[in-house]
Amino acid sequence: MARLERPVETDSRELRRLVTWLRRQRQRSGLTYRELGMRVGCSGSRLSRAASGRSVPPWPAVEAYARGCGVDLSRARRLWEDAHDARYRCYLDPTEYDPDAVRDYADLRRALRTLWASAEISIAELVRRDASEFLRPSTLSAALRGPDRRSWRRPSRALVMILADAYDADRVQEWLAAWDRAHERSWRRGRYGWAPLPPRLR
Repeated sequence: MARLERPVETDSRELRRLVTWLRRQRQRSGLTYRELGMRVGCSGSRLSRAASGRSVPPWPAVEAYARGCGVDLSRARRLWEDAHDARYRCYLDPTEYDPDAVRDYADLRRALRTLWASAEISIAELVRRDASEFLRPSTLSAALRGPDRRSWRRPSRALVMILADAYDADRVQEWLAAWDRAHERSWRRGRYGWAPLPPRLR
């Protein structure tokens, strides 16, 4: 018989929603953590920590938990992304962005991260809002969560437009101009000096 859980003690609404959903699935399955772990090939203590609510669990642990309970992985992924994104936003100051100050892709990415944090929109929701169906979760994650160093997955113009329209609609053109400046600087400098990037590398 599945044992009762300790109360969830977290100030994060998104984490509470994820943990509550995970616990509900295990209760419905009637499995103990030991039985759940045996089913998916990992320790029961790891799965118990994933549903403790003390911190946002890693995705592999949430995925194993959901698989063991035989529930929808896409639902688990959306809840985990919301909790993960909410944790990231707490480290950002939503007032520290200015599209007019953007000079290159590093500046643009930092500004977009802060804009994204202010908008409180998950990666999954951004994909759903993209009418062109061009954006992909992996591309958005690399652009918004990735490091500030040069990356092949630079923020796209479509991403800039969607974020600006979602939170800073009055300055959409300024954000697009910021992307144009970053793109122009990258085109002029190139990867190995001040030369145009070959088309295949843009």
